[in-house]
Amino acid sequence: MFILMLVILSYSFIRLNKSPVFLLPTFYMSVCCYTYIGTEFLDFAKEVPFNFYDFISKEYLYRSYGIFILAASAFITGTLLIKDNRTYSRANQPTSSYNRRNRNNIYIIFLYLFLIVLLHLGNGFGNLYYREGYTLDGAGLSSARILYTMILPLLCLCLPFYKGSSTKFILILLLYLLVLGTSSRNLIMIPACYFVGSYIRYRKINFISVVFSLLAVMFSVALVMETRNNIIQGVIPNINYLFDNGIDLTFIGLAINYLTSFSVFATALTIQDHSFDSISFITSLNPLPSSYLNIEYMVQVQKLNENAPFPALGTLALSGNIAIFIYYFLSGMIWKFLYNYFEKKWYPMSIFISMLFILFTILSTQYNLRGATRLLYYLVFLGATIKFMFILRYNLNLMLLSSSKNSH
Repeated sequence: MFILMLVILSYSFIRLNKSPVFLLPTFYMSVCCYTYIGTEFLDFAKEVPFNFYDFISKEYLYRSYGIFILAASAFITGTLLIKDNRTYSRANQPTSSYNRRNRNNIYIIFLYLFLIVLLHLGNGFGNLYYREGYTLDGAGLSSARILYTMILPLLCLCLPFYKGSSTKFILILLLYLLVLGTSSRNLIMIPACYFVGSYIRYRKINFISVVFSLLAVMFSVALVMETRNNIIQGVIPNINYLFDNGIDLTFIGLAINYLTSFSVFATALTIQDHSFDSISFITSLNPLPSSYLNIEYMVQVQKLNENAPFPALGTLALSGNIAIFIYYFLSGMIWKFLYNYFEKKWYPMSIFISMLFILFTILSTQYNLRGATRLLYYLVFLGATIKFMFILRYNLNLMLLSSSKNSH
């Protein structure tokens, strides 16, 4: 089984130079390999929140590996049915006049400033810099926080396209310090999405950037976990805490495990201790808004404990291997088709799709099935809407051209 994980991981990593959608099977198999080594040969992967590993039998742990392998294989199969775009580097395309580069910088700065405003409105100006405890106690605008959560990964994907290394460094540093003040796991998005944005721009990955990005992600998770329980929080207290106390290395190990082995253990625990529930499963896949569905029942049924929901993979596994294959096969086709289409037709939209794809990849391993599936529905709706706009614009241009000829 471990050999099969390595084979799929190697294949997916090699295919990354063709399409970024292979990030999903690469991530899935990396998680499995890390967990397998950290439980079979060593002990470093066993320490996770809620001590899930202590409640799992070996049989179901191995089944969980099989579920990840099946999902990754089905996803790859779906992507292979869609032809790859021609491999190219955005940096080497003959598109970049000075005006074009300057215009891109303006767009990124506008998005950056908009995000900073949302961050302050969502948390409250004073609370962002200094507050007691992690919760906001009603402060700030919830709608602004929702928009901020959606735009943050998009901005981080766009920052590698900014021209000007010194200014870009200042923008990233300032953003990191402000998000640090929220003590939120959104901090992880900055190094992770910046790395993916760099890959999308240059279509190549080097060992140094991978190692640096992984270290930055681990550092960010550990920092959030260590400061979240502080009595006084915010930008200023959290920076002071970092300088005074540094990072506890035990939090780094726990942070890595939370992003990796926790996903495998949660899936194993789901299939070991729970059974298929048709009503909650249908609710998870239903595209209707939550107000039309019995969401409370779904949330109540799909829980490992008070704070940990069934992961999407676990819920699919309860419904059978056929459901896993169909779901990931169709997901692979949809993600790759729409990414390829917009990469050629409207490149900024392909970056937004990449943001949704990153969220889908992570949510499918740690969050519930409905949370991951809704991103697919958003993707299809956006794709269909923009395609309709393209068709409408094309026909309007034809009508204008026809009327212009008739007038002459």
